[in-house]
Amino acid sequence: GGVGIAMLLLIFVGSYLGKRGLLSAKTEQGVEFWSAVYIPIVGAMAAQQNVLGALSGGPAAILAGIAAVAVAFALVPLLDRFGRKKAEGARPLKPRTSVQG
Repeated sequence: GGVGIAMLLLIFVGSYLGKRGLLSAKTEQGVEFWSAVYIPIVGAMAAQQNVLGALSGGPAAILAGIAAVAVAFALVPLLDRFGRKKAEGARPLKPRTSVQG
């Protein structure tokens, strides 16, 4: 709702003003902070609503939630191994040289 619209405005206006050099470094850091904080806050609010809905939905909803969390936890080691294999095959990046001019 309104918080989402405000966040989108913050991101777009902050990006617009930042590209034109109209924001101080502190203000840019503040915009980045609120951009980073927004997603976890909305996720936590949605999770709270989901838990309340599951509790009122009965045992099937609670069991489905527990099963989803268990599967997610079980996939963490698998995804970690997959990521490590991909990282081992990657070549290191060469340092960029800066061009003054």
